[in-house]
Amino acid sequence: MSGVSREEPEHPFSPREGQLGRTYWSSSADKNSRPVNNLAWGHIRLWSSRPVASIDLWFHVAWLYWCVMTKFVYGLVLAFALVHLHRTSLQAQAPNNAELMGRVFLLKYGATSGTAFVVTVDDRQYLITAQHVVSGLPDTGGVVGFHRSDGTLHAVSVVKRIHCENPDVDIAILVLGMEIQHNKNSVKVELSTAGRIGQEVYFFGFPQTPTGQLLFTKVKGADFPAPFVKKAMLSAADNDVPNRRVFYFDGFNNRGFSGGPVAWFDDQKQTWHVIAVVSAYVPSIEQLVGVPSLSLNNVTLSPAVLVNSGILVGHSSDSALAAIRKYAAGSK
Repeated sequence: MSGVSREEPEHPFSPREGQLGRTYWSSSADKNSRPVNNLAWGHIRLWSSRPVASIDLWFHVAWLYWCVMTKFVYGLVLAFALVHLHRTSLQAQAPNNAELMGRVFLLKYGATSGTAFVVTVDDRQYLITAQHVVSGLPDTGGVVGFHRSDGTLHAVSVVKRIHCENPDVDIAILVLGMEIQHNKNSVKVELSTAGRIGQEVYFFGFPQTPTGQLLFTKVKGADFPAPFVKKAMLSAADNDVPNRRVFYFDGFNNRGFSGGPVAWFDDQKQTWHVIAVVSAYVPSIEQLVGVPSLSLNNVTLSPAVLVNSGILVGHSSDSALAAIRKYAAGSK
């Protein structure tokens, strides 16, 4: 090899005689070349016929260990950072729904069960549900029941049933004889008209099976069961009928959700804006596959069924808010 060792000059970085390691020159022609110490620069050590000292081997092992451990520590730090960011992202995506969930109840009137929720307007509590859930309820003197977690009913008298200005609005507002207790925290819940097409919303309720079985979640220490929470998107609005605005949402509404709130969460103001009350869903006609058609009076009848199209119908909360304002003004 062209690189050969020669007499080592005095150099502040050169090892003395008897010290481990030797200094080599990269070229015998370049007298100004910087000496390379095989102990300090073991990973670029030049060839030598001298056997590698054991300290060299341990240096390489230590250096490799340091590299591995450094990457391992960096990897742990990066992993913890990613987990923290993921959790923060999930918390930002999932709104604080405990306050609104605590205001939603499983209501029963006669043989009908549905969903209802309480709101406070000007320091007075109101119970809101779909009109068809309490069909037949008198304007005064009626009684409604709230399903408890233990299966019993909590009966509450109705002081006043408030009607919306347009009778076709599927919203009923009830003034109860007692205030229904619910979870209270820093999060606000209010009736609102603030909504935009394409906005993501949530709706709450108690679904029922085809056999009429009620589905809910029992919460430890709570008297009333917790509702289901589902997500939807505000797809369209119908403003053609005076004093009635109907919202259409891209979301699957189940039987039993009628009367439940449809709301979006304002993270900055920590407020739930209830923009609609669940009323129904738009049905779709689906042909049955594999079932033969029927012919009657030269008319072919293909068997079909009505199914949920995935479009939820909700009546706007502005009708309820206007009716509450009118009632409150008249009762003063």
